[in-house]
This record gives sequence, C-alpha cells and structure tokens, in this order.
Amino acid sequence: EIVLYGPTGEPLKVANVSNPGGLSKPDEGPERVFDGITNGTESKWVDEAMQIKGNSTLLIMLESEEQLSTYELFRARKSLQRDPKVWQLYRWHDATWQLLNQQDALPLSTDDYSSYGVFAIYSPPPPSQPSLPPAPPAKPAPPARLPYPPSSPPPYLLSTAYKFVFTQTRGAGMPLHLQEIVLYGPTGEPLKVANVSNPGGLSKPDEGPERVFDGITNGTESKWVDEAMQIKGNSTLLIMLESEEQLSTYELFRARKSLQRDPKVWQLYRWHDATWQLLNQQDALPLSTDDYSSYGVFAIYSPPPPSQPSLPPAPPAKPAPPARLPYPPSSPPPYLLSTAYKFVFTQTRGAGMPLHLQEIVLYGP
Repeated sequence: EIVLYGPTGEPLKVANVSNPGGLSKPDEGPERVFDGITNGTESKWVDEAMQIKGNSTLLIMLESEEQLSTYELFRARKSLQRDPKVWQLYRWHDATWQLLNQQDALPLSTDDYSSYGVFAIYSPPPPSQPSLPPAPPAKPAPPARLPYPPSSPPPYLLSTAYKFVFTQTRGAGMPLHLQEIVLYGPTGEPLKVANVSNPGGLSKPDEGPERVFDGITNGTESKWVDEAMQIKGNSTLLIMLESEEQLSTYELFRARKSLQRDPKVWQLYRWHDATWQLLNQQDALPLSTDDYSSYGVFAIYSPPPPSQPSLPPAPPAKPAPPARLPYPPSSPPPYLLSTAYKFVFTQTRGAGMPLHLQEIVLYGP
C-alpha cells in the first residue's frame, strides 16, 4: 500500500493509478496499492517487468490539485527480496516532472505489511520574481479589429490529459504497433505533447510509446510496439499535454510491414472532473496497406456545456459570524499544487527481482 497525505494529515484522494511499462497479473495491478488495505493477503501490487527493465514507474492522478506533504509505503506479504529499496518521487508542474524526494530505504521491520515509516517531501521555493523591465516605448495605434476574432474555448472543453485504449488489432492475438499519432486543436495546429506512457505495456527500449509522438510519420526506426497487447487484449496510451488544450481532431499512421499488428478498434478519452470522459470510439483500418499510410483524420465528440442548475430558494438570514480564529488555515500557494505524482522505483532488496508493495499513503502538509 502507498498513502499520500495532504496539509491536514488526511490521505489525499486518488482518482487513477497506472504502471507505465509494467506487467502484472489481473489481481495484482497498480490499483491495489491505493485500495486502503494495508494488511490484506489478496491486496498487493506486483510488477514482474522490474526484473527485466530494472525500474518501475507508478503514475498517480489525484481527484483535484493538492499539496503533497508526506507519504507512507507498506511492504507486502513474504518475498522480502521484492521489497522496493531505492526510488524517486516526482510531481507534474509546468509541463515537466519535478523531483520532490528520493530514498534508499527498507521497511522498519521484515514483518508482513510493515511500514517504511512516513517520509517528508521537499517543498519547492516559490518562483523567483523577475526584476521590473524598463518602461516600454509608447504603444502604436492598435490595428483595425478583425470582424471575427478567434475566441478561447470554454474551460469544460480543455484538458491536459488524454488517453487511447486500443482493444483489437487487425489480426487476433497480435502485438500492437503504430508509427505516429497527431492531435490537432481547433485551428488545425498539432497540440504539444509533454509526456506519453503505456501503462501495463511492454516494449523494447527503441520501440517505446514516446516514438508515437516524435513527429516522424515515415521513418523505419520510429514506431511504437506494445508486446503486451497479445497477452492482455488491450493497450493504453496515456498522453500529457504541455498545457490545457481543446482536442478537435486526430490522425493515426500505421507502421511499416506487419499488417496484422495494426490497431483496429479503440476509444479516446480525456481527463475531466476527476474522471475519464469518452470522446470518440472507432472500428477502422488505415486508408491503404502501404507502409506509413494514414487512417484519415477523425473528428471527436465535443461534450455539451455543463447544465446550469436552477437557482435555489433565497437562504435564510445569516447568523452572526463566530469569533475569528487567531490563526486560520490558509490554502497552499498554486506552485505547490498538482494533480499528478509519480514514483520511479529503481532497485529492490534482492537484485533482479520483481517489485511488490502492499500500499502507499500520500499526506498533505
């Protein structure tokens, strides 16, 4: 188990957890490490890929932006050599992963379900304030106003996180491959991708998910392959943008040769209001069987604006406010908040072993 704690010492609420590049049995997936069970025999996470790759990533999406202050890990039952020993903890901020904490530690005892203790994390300093620039020259007269200026999309259409879930390839029981994906905004410009991962996938080092957003639509050494598709029957591609953007259309490009590995059925989701919202689903194949051919451009579903609730009845007169506390709690500044955190485990107690954990708890200040 892992527990993340917020400013008041309450565990932070986790909306989604994944293990990009990991390999787990169906009943030992990464969601087990945030199920609140710190001492249950049927509730642990195991990443078998740790013994192959030498590292394991746990990606955590919170229900809302929160400040993480402390966290706690709980070892799983038996198999001491599988206990994580070295790891780093990051948060997603300003379109990059910022290191918060790194450890070389073991549980406080070798007992089943024992805690590693509570770790306090680094709180980054506030961003420096730049010196004031010199006074600008006088502004020229404004240009004539365009008759139809572009407007910003409403907030309910924006997101920083999108994911594809591929559920079928052209040939049954095959790995999945893709050359490239391009996400387009309302003006037709490609959206800027900051990070991409393949939770539960299995790829060679030169065929990882980052290849599908490298801008190369026809290069022989630039394709993504998920070998786990033939085992699991599905493959997830998780995409983090540099900033909140509206996704309007997208395009897929097939990889070279191996027609049977082409994705055929998939769904596209966006992260909104602490849940994955379905935007588009397809049962399609490339426009031709030529290497690097496009699937065409797909337009996605734009959800309607949230309904406006009817006005409630007028509230009763407010009672006199209570005496003010001398030190009221204050909200953390925005630069300390994030919805995404990740652990990267790089060593287990025993060399070349899978990794297991019972629970993680994240705490606030």
